[in-house]
Amino acid sequence: MSDSRVLRWAGLLLGGALLLSAAGRARADADATPYVDTWAVCGPFDNANAVGFDAVYGPEKDMAKGIDPDAKYDGLGGKVGWVKAKTADDTLDFLPLFPNNQENAAAYAYVLVKSPKDMTCNLSIGSDDGAKAFLNGKQVYAHAEDRGLTKDEDTADLMLKAGDNNLLVKVVQVGGAWSLCVRLTKKADAVDGITFSLGAAAGLK
Repeated sequence: MSDSRVLRWAGLLLGGALLLSAAGRARADADATPYVDTWAVCGPFDNANAVGFDAVYGPEKDMAKGIDPDAKYDGLGGKVGWVKAKTADDTLDFLPLFPNNQENAAAYAYVLVKSPKDMTCNLSIGSDDGAKAFLNGKQVYAHAEDRGLTKDEDTADLMLKAGDNNLLVKVVQVGGAWSLCVRLTKKADAVDGITFSLGAAAGLK
């Protein structure tokens, strides 16, 4: 085979591989969002004797109307407010945020989910320890038992409305690691077009 034909076949093969790679990415985008990488976090709150899982603290009370980034709540050691927190390896680690309250505590993590249309999808969640999730003020998920974090360990149905949706997750801590990871995955509808932000809390430090 001539050099020109070899080069032409190599080009065709490379082009086909790139097309397949792009198709794979498109399917991944339709099947699952990236993990949430930036959260607004509020805490710590009391979890002595495991009271935090069922206790309804300030952020939980207020979330039906969305986040107030300037709000202050009664927490462990006094008033607490919202701060911005980035994930590492897809996981939000609460321990650096609360160096003085690393046992028997609870905290909330918030993200604004923007959907291009009404859709049904899955909340895919892992937490250390237990967690509850609320969408637009309504509870959609709960897992009370102490555990280590496994990505995508649990799923729960989410019914997103077109536009802005407030997602709030409470994670309780007994001891050891304290963490959370969340993404959305396909159920009835593909999830491409969904985006995450902090919405009104974008200016948090």
